[in-house]
Amino acid sequence: MKVRGNASPEPVWIRCVENGEAKVRLRQNVVLKADDEENLDRTYYEWDEVELSIVDRDNLLGYVQENFEALFEHGLAEEAKPKPKTAKELRDEQIKALKDENLMLLDMLVTLYEMNGVV
Repeated sequence: MKVRGNASPEPVWIRCVENGEAKVRLRQNVVLKADDEENLDRTYYEWDEVELSIVDRDNLLGYVQENFEALFEHGLAEEAKPKPKTAKELRDEQIKALKDENLMLLDMLVTLYEMNGVV
């Protein structure tokens, strides 16, 4: 994902390590940009960034630096995967399906009543 900031970031940021797992952010393609070519006072940095969970190990930073490209590609692939639906999204889908089913049943009842001359 593209990220912007006021300062040039480090390529590797080990955000936290918990329960034997490290959250690591990898950054590449850092570019200094300006909002306006004439007004260089308003500059910012833009870069590509992914976040990964990696099993903690001795010399984690060295491991990440040695395998940076492969890890970055893995992070991009993970970002591209569809995200699992949240409980709210699943509930909303179920509600919509039930509403659709109710409308279909109502339509069937109206058709039956019309066929029998009730309506």
